[in-house]
Amino acid sequence: MKKLMLVLTVALFLLGLTACGGGKYGDVKDVMTKFADAQNNFAASCENISSADEAVAALNNFATAMEGIVPKMAAMAEKYPELKDKDNQPEELKPLMGQIEESSKKMSTAMQKLAPYQQDPKVQAAQMKLFGAMAKMGGENQ
Repeated sequence: MKKLMLVLTVALFLLGLTACGGGKYGDVKDVMTKFADAQNNFAASCENISSADEAVAALNNFATAMEGIVPKMAAMAEKYPELKDKDNQPEELKPLMGQIEESSKKMSTAMQKLAPYQQDPKVQAAQMKLFGAMAKMGGENQ
């Protein structure tokens, strides 16, 4: 669980490095919106989890979403190296970064709802799938 939160924190950091919105950076804004939406969808799917199978489904759906988003995030980081200064982001970024921060808070709550199922091997396998998808964002190995 702590590894997943660390990976998600790295994801948020990388989004901050590559984020912007509108005009020249419309493609970055699109990727960031998809990331926030995926986090919100995962949090919503965890809201009423009552079994390991439901936890697995939520984790796998989120992992699948991340497998589609992470390569786009990496492409944006490469395309716009000037955005790596997280302390000097354009004004139009701020509302979207606020959305990502809010969805990240929901992720923390969602992960707590998965805690009762942490020892289930199916849940552990689903978490590893998610770790694998997210690790590609930071170039990390799990």
